[in-house]
Amino acid sequence: RDTEHVEEALVAAHTSLQLADDTPARALLAALLMRTARFEDAATHYQTLAAHHPNTAYYAYWLALANLGAKSCPSALPPLRRAIRQEPTWGQAHIALTRAEALCGTPEEQRQALAKAQQLLGAQNSVDTRLTLAFAQLGLGRLASARDAAKAELPHPDAAMLIDAIDRGEPPSATFAAGSDWWLPSELR
Repeated sequence: RDTEHVEEALVAAHTSLQLADDTPARALLAALLMRTARFEDAATHYQTLAAHHPNTAYYAYWLALANLGAKSCPSALPPLRRAIRQEPTWGQAHIALTRAEALCGTPEEQRQALAKAQQLLGAQNSVDTRLTLAFAQLGLGRLASARDAAKAELPHPDAAMLIDAIDRGEPPSATFAAGSDWWLPSELR
């Protein structure tokens, strides 16, 4: 997590990819780009990985997260849906999709996001599922309910991000707070 070492690792990963354009090198480079919040660059690499491995939910999921990080929420929806089709029991992907649908889905998708968030909460009562319900409430304009739900989860960064967005009268800029481990692929954990 040391910034200096991450930059050195990025240089090494770029060099590795130039020497051998293979999946492990590209996945590591994309993960390092996610770690340094270079989401658009990460999305480019995850797009390549997802295209070369169309049956691998992992790359579709990280393509979606990179798009979310790059503030391209609508373009995150198709790869998240693809990841869930391939791995229907992947709870993390369901949380990400539900939050994304709440933020940038159609009005119908936003209504469905509330039902999905309630199902997720029923399956696992955790801070992530409770905050996903708050996102869904916010997406439907239920500001007081969203604020109360988020307030109950303080000091969680996602809760603070939601409350700040409500106070500003704007939608949150992301589905997960900056610096959250949700932005950190498994290659770096």
